Amino acid sequence: SHAGAEILAKGGSAADAAMAMMLALTVVEPQSSGIGGGGFLVHYNGDEGTLSTINGYIERLKADPNAYAPAVLAKVQWRLKVTGKSLEIAYPAGVNIAFGTDAGVSKHGRNADEFELMVKHGMPASAAIVAATTGAATLLGVENEVGSLVAGKAADIIAVQGDPLADVTVLKRVGFVMKGGAVVKDLR
Repeated sequence: SHAGAEILAKGGSAADAAMAMMLALTVVEPQSSGIGGGGFLVHYNGDEGTLSTINGYIERLKADPNAYAPAVLAKVQWRLKVTGKSLEIAYPAGVNIAFGTDAGVSKHGRNADEFELMVKHGMPASAAIVAATTGAATLLGVENEVGSLVAGKAADIIAVQGDPLADVTVLKRVGFVMKGGAVVKDLR
């Protein structure tokens, strides 16, 4: 596959290349840590986008079990069955995961659904949160500017009631938002 060849061309190991081919992943850039020592940040490609794209299907079927024509329903059921399988293989193998969005496919404002699905498919809540912060910043090559609360970096901050490490779904109920140093939401 292109991903496997790209990893080998950039000095990655055969194990890294095999993992990328198996998961149909696209290589973004070599990293200093990860699978097989050097590792690569990758993102899903092909059969699986962000996990939360299935929520619309689930909600529509719950409201109306006959919402889809039979041919479409078969594809929806297949999608529901396979969603998360790549993550279940990639995360334990040490692939660096970055949180993302298929905005435009899913409703805007529902990005936090992804946390719950990442945990459902084998990531600890702490790893899912890292994927949305430092992991995403590293994937985009802006880790020196954003992604962590460090002096000199730009940061938007949220606060929730509860412990997201114990119940990641609390991240769906954000009560406080500071953006660019200004409080833009405060439900305290």
